[in-house]
Amino acid sequence: MTPIEHLVALLRQSISAPTQAIRSIIGLGLPRNELFAAMVLVTALSTIVAALTGDLVIMVMPDGELITASVFTFAVVNVSILTIMAFALDMVGRAFGGKGNLDGALIVSIWWQLLSLIAGIALLGADVILGDASWLLRVGVYGLLFWCFLSYISEIHGFNSLLAAFGVVVVALIAIAFGMTILLGFIRMMMASGIGAGGFANV
Repeated sequence: MTPIEHLVALLRQSISAPTQAIRSIIGLGLPRNELFAAMVLVTALSTIVAALTGDLVIMVMPDGELITASVFTFAVVNVSILTIMAFALDMVGRAFGGKGNLDGALIVSIWWQLLSLIAGIALLGADVILGDASWLLRVGVYGLLFWCFLSYISEIHGFNSLLAAFGVVVVALIAIAFGMTILLGFIRMMMASGIGAGGFANV
């Protein structure tokens, strides 16, 4: 089986048997430097898609204004989100009695981001074909992705139910929101220093 065929097989298994899929990926024993390299690669793919679709939004202001950024800044923000997510899933999961580690949390964050990216591209095509009716498909796809995410977390931490994984997600989201508040606060400081909303797209 070629690497591409193996990847496709893992992607299919990630939907049909998510716990087995994430177990197989963890079983590869990838070193942490390769995991971070994979994170950069997935972020690069996400950034390319966002650039092609004109969706380089990194922040929504209180008045509803959308703040866009350059490709580089968009990528940095996304890498930051994935990194914060991995640390949050690791620490919160262990606080809930889980037996996972940072490497497992990194794998979950990166793999789920890749699945979300592929699903997003597929949904763009569905929007063109189905029009307004595509929202039904979106609900189903996002629901499936969330179930996979819970299954991945449950597997890496050895939980006996998805309810514990759901609790981890809720608390982790709070931690992620806190981390992103700090990051976006830094961005606002850059804007206040003279970059401005329009100029920030050039950073």
